[in-house]
Amino acid sequence: MKKINLQNFKQFFKSKKNLLIVFLVFFVLFIAFTKKENECFKLRLKMIKLESELDSVKNKAEQKEKEIVEERQIKEKSKENYEKGVFKVYDAEDFSDKYYMKVDVNLYEQDKKDDSVTGESAIFRIFSKKTDEELNNFSSSYIYFWLKDGKFQVNKGELYDNGPIFYQDFNLDGVEDFAILEGNKSCYYGFSFDVYLVKNGEFVLSKEFSDLAQNYCGMFTMKNNKISTMTKSGCCWHEYSEFVVVNGKPKLTSKITEELIFDNFKITTEKLVNGVWTKEIKEKPVEKD
Repeated sequence: MKKINLQNFKQFFKSKKNLLIVFLVFFVLFIAFTKKENECFKLRLKMIKLESELDSVKNKAEQKEKEIVEERQIKEKSKENYEKGVFKVYDAEDFSDKYYMKVDVNLYEQDKKDDSVTGESAIFRIFSKKTDEELNNFSSSYIYFWLKDGKFQVNKGELYDNGPIFYQDFNLDGVEDFAILEGNKSCYYGFSFDVYLVKNGEFVLSKEFSDLAQNYCGMFTMKNNKISTMTKSGCCWHEYSEFVVVNGKPKLTSKITEELIFDNFKITTEKLVNGVWTKEIKEKPVEKD
């Protein structure tokens, strides 16, 4: 094996030109290594993102399957109870010239003191006034409402306390739609609703409107063709959102978030202006007594 001549080695590094060459070689190697590391890092990020997306899809699929099983169980149990005569049937107040409704309640109790009805589950049935034909029926995993003159109330643009049905034109096509109580999945186990748009006599479930009626605090409100929602977490965080209907679907146009951080009250206002989102943050100290 040939020995390294240290004298030549030292002589080589005395030359600035040779030093520059060595530096450039190491620099090129460093860049290549860094680029390779960046590519590996990006690949790892993509894999993590893909795994997260797969987990999200899996969770959604499992949740959907769970909901289908629960709905099937509710219907089977409701059918059993209906055959046993456990169900009690209530009529809706007169709310439409096209439809009338009944609800079959798997009854916990009917409190005669305040005319309230509580049930484990229920089936809402919609009938045609013209033919008395049952047009559709919808299940609810929980039911609670008040009676007025022995009938349950239907919201027609107004918000009744604990009204299980809303009958209003949500997508602004000139035809009244239905929001039907389906459980208590909104914040703090509040009422949640499925929204069905009436199209050519069919009841079509709207995911977009149903999301607004399930993922906030109770049913949304609609006034002057604007939809408002509210949600909260404890005493110190509130969010107010506003939507408009575009092409038959709700579109978010503003959001106000209020939060208490130690002794400061923070208000974040986000608005969609000419297609661009703007944000304004205001903070003020909490007034102490």
